[in-house]
Amino acid sequence: MKEKFNCFIVNIKLQSEITGEERTKEYIRIIKELSSSKKILKIGKNEGIQMYSVYGIRDGEIPEYIYGHMAKGAYIEGDQVNVIENGQIVKEENKPRVINPITCDFIFIPKRHRLIVEKLAGTPTEKQVEEYLNKFLASYVRKDDILEIVLEKDENVIRQIYDAKSVYKLSYEISYTNDDAIGPLGDELEKQIKKSKIGKLKLTAEADNKSEGLDIDNSVLLEGGLELAEANGTINSAKIKPKGGTKIISISNKNKPKVIPIEIDTDLGSKFKQWYNKMIKLL
Repeated sequence: MKEKFNCFIVNIKLQSEITGEERTKEYIRIIKELSSSKKILKIGKNEGIQMYSVYGIRDGEIPEYIYGHMAKGAYIEGDQVNVIENGQIVKEENKPRVINPITCDFIFIPKRHRLIVEKLAGTPTEKQVEEYLNKFLASYVRKDDILEIVLEKDENVIRQIYDAKSVYKLSYEISYTNDDAIGPLGDELEKQIKKSKIGKLKLTAEADNKSEGLDIDNSVLLEGGLELAEANGTINSAKIKPKGGTKIISISNKNKPKVIPIEIDTDLGSKFKQWYNKMIKLL
C-alpha cells in the first residue's frame, strides 16, 4: 500500500570540542533523553506538544537512524485543577499530560544531525517543533557545549536570488555546518567563520548602484553565504528584479520552512527504513 506524507527538517547542531563518533553519540544521547523526559510545551491556551518514545538505539553502536513520535493535544498545566463534583467546585490533583493526542512520527539521522518530522493535520507545526527543541533540548547538552536549532528553509527563495536579473539587497543569517557537504565558496566562508570563532553571522549587503546591483557570482560573502544558508541559515530579506521582470520585489524564506513530499510502499517493509533511504539522498 502506498503512503504519502510531507515532512520537514530540523538541523540540530552542537558546537563542541568533541568530534567524530563521540559527537555523533552525543546527538543520540540528547535526543534519547528528551524523548524519555515527558517534557510538554504549552502552546496557546490549552494545548501542548510532546516528543515521546524513541527506538533503534543500541548500546555502543551508531545506527543509521532512530525513530519515535510527537504528539499535540489538550493540555492542562499545574498541580491541581478545579472540577465540579456533587454540585460543588472542588480541587483535584492534576497529572500534566497531553490529552486526546494527534500523533506523528519522526526519524533522527545521527551522522547528519537532522530531525525529520512528519507533517500531518493537527500535529505539531514546524515552528512549534522548533520552539519545543529550543526550550528543552539545550538542558541535556554538556556544560561547555552550545546547541543551535535551525529549521531548514525553502530553497526556492535562494534559487530566485541566483536566477534574478539583479539583486539590490541581500540580508542573511548563517552559522557554520557540522561537516555538511557545501559548495566551494560556502566552504571558504565556513573556514573563515570557524577560524574567527563565530557561532552565528548576520550580514546585510546593499548595492552601491541602482543599475547592475550586487555582484554575487564568485563572492565568498554573497554566493558563499547563500550556499551556507541553504541548510544552515535564513534569508531574512532580499530585493531583486526577477529574470524577465521590470519591478523590484522583496523576498524572504524566514517564515517558509522547507517541506519535502515522501511516498513509501508499506508492502516493501518498514516505513522508517524507506523514509530514511529517501532522506539520506537529500542530505
